[in-house]
Amino acid sequence: MKLLDVVALTEHLPDLNLHKGQVGTIIEVYEPDVFEVEFVDLQGKTYALETLMVNQLMPVHYQPLPRSNEADVDPDVLSSIVTEETLVSSLQREQFSEYQRDIINAYREWGDVIQLKAVHSDISNGSLPLIDGINILESAKKIVKAAALSAIEPRSYYPGKHFTQTNKYLEKVRIGQTEQGSYIFNIISPLNNEMNITGEESKSDPYERKVVKTLFRALSSLTATSEQQEDLTNAVEQGISGNLCEAIAEMGGSQKRLGFSFCLLNSPSLELPGDIPKEIVLPAELLPKIEQLGKKLKERKITKRKHRTLSDSVEEVSPNSLQEPTLTQIEGFVVRLEWSGGDKKAKVTIVATIEDEEKEVTVELEKNEYLLAIQANVDQIPVTGYGVLIPEKDGLILKETRSFRIQNS
Repeated sequence: MKLLDVVALTEHLPDLNLHKGQVGTIIEVYEPDVFEVEFVDLQGKTYALETLMVNQLMPVHYQPLPRSNEADVDPDVLSSIVTEETLVSSLQREQFSEYQRDIINAYREWGDVIQLKAVHSDISNGSLPLIDGINILESAKKIVKAAALSAIEPRSYYPGKHFTQTNKYLEKVRIGQTEQGSYIFNIISPLNNEMNITGEESKSDPYERKVVKTLFRALSSLTATSEQQEDLTNAVEQGISGNLCEAIAEMGGSQKRLGFSFCLLNSPSLELPGDIPKEIVLPAELLPKIEQLGKKLKERKITKRKHRTLSDSVEEVSPNSLQEPTLTQIEGFVVRLEWSGGDKKAKVTIVATIEDEEKEVTVELEKNEYLLAIQANVDQIPVTGYGVLIPEKDGLILKETRSFRIQNS
């Protein structure tokens, strides 16, 4: 049995109000012998959505079977009786499934399709609580954004908006049609070879594909990492961030009642490596652990990474000089801007890594340097500079700033 096969129950399930002979469609394959089966009435409304074993089901055939001896034919096939009513219902479902497959294939010609499925007890009556439905869409955007940020630079947490390229990518991502009687959201990540980034994979993978690969690697690692929350550095390298964990936890709702599965239907125009998992299941009971992992990542000390970092920590420019104060180099993103005008120095806040820990640093700037800070904030690109780093009551401040510039400019 496989995805979208029409099947019939081989036994009575009174606790589920399902009975032998009722016909449904396989809409999810969890394991070779475990299926999610949807049962739809003549009006196309779902009246049951259950996880069933292979020994509880049998395939339904609409055409003559190959000629053979009766003894060689599966006894379940010979004994099955499909009523006219269930046959019509199944044919309607099969026609819709064919239509849905055509839509998905059209999406895949455009880009990669991420199928996000919500698992909720209330879905069986054909509806979902409004607050949960809105939550899914809002959280889905945050999940994709977290992966898009990690695809450029793995970090434990992203305190604000980053990277112009990420914002441009999010503007191109689309959401496709949901599937009848279910809550499967089709998120389309279009492929565009013009949007490449620097890095070891950039020669073969466009940025959009790297985002999808990062997301599914992170989700796969998340199922194990959230159980053992020890190697946080490795978790970050796998694309897991506090932002991703927060978004997944939020998607489950305040009571964490929702579980989710993520299925990847990659575009045939670009081959996907075999080590990328294509289906990840996050049950509801895992969400509190993911939430705790997110808090740990948000609070953790940042260690030096092999990728481009926000800062190379502290650099002493003139350690042997007794006349000049020791200068510290900082590098990071501008998150706040402040200038009252006139001849007063402007102040900007930069998120930088100081002594292996991410901190906010207030930097004093001249007017011309302040204009560079504004540009860096708008374009979300890092800045760098030297100065005297002084701890004060309200935090760190960098004075006597020198060589302030936008990174790589």
